[in-house]
Amino acid sequence: MKPKATIAHEQHRLKRPAALADAEIEHLDTVVRYFVNTRADDASEYFGPAYWLARIADIGEQFYLVPAQQRRLTALRTMFVGAAPSKPAACPHKCRVCGH
Repeated sequence: MKPKATIAHEQHRLKRPAALADAEIEHLDTVVRYFVNTRADDASEYFGPAYWLARIADIGEQFYLVPAQQRRLTALRTMFVGAAPSKPAACPHKCRVCGH
């Protein structure tokens, strides 16, 4: 029998089905399009670009994604990075999210 800590760790690593990612991706699509179509300064009042880029990365890590979903996330990240203000700052994600 496996120790409880090992079982909990394995359960934590399990990814959720791709079908459940659609709602998350749709929400991010709405947010990114809002961010792109408004002034970036206004959108960052609520959550900054780092937050939304981390959310995009988290979906890729939390769900088993089909290729179309992966492409959609890549497109959202690209669109968001292109719209984000170009302020020089250290990357808080160590290149895992925004490609700095």
